[in-house]
Amino acid sequence: MTEILVQGEQPQLRTLLSESLWFAGHRVESVSDAAMLRAHLDNTLPDLVLLDANTDRFGAMRLFQDLKQQFPNLAVIVYQCRNYGDVDRIKDAVADALET
Repeated sequence: MTEILVQGEQPQLRTLLSESLWFAGHRVESVSDAAMLRAHLDNTLPDLVLLDANTDRFGAMRLFQDLKQQFPNLAVIVYQCRNYGDVDRIKDAVADALET
């Protein structure tokens, strides 16, 4: 079973995305901010990280670069979920990323 870590600052969309991925057969953990993401990665390394493009304080692209430098083999997708319709698009990107 694939383990996915979802980071997202909007609780409702993060929960919707996490539940959607769980129903698709993945093991899913979720965190709200960059600090929680880093703490989680200190303990366990998932198969895939979904990083919210709207991460405010640290900046998603800077966080992405730091994660790739610290964990070069970690699969990371930066996503933007503005509404419920984006969830299917993100699920498709996850499926594509896990195929390769």
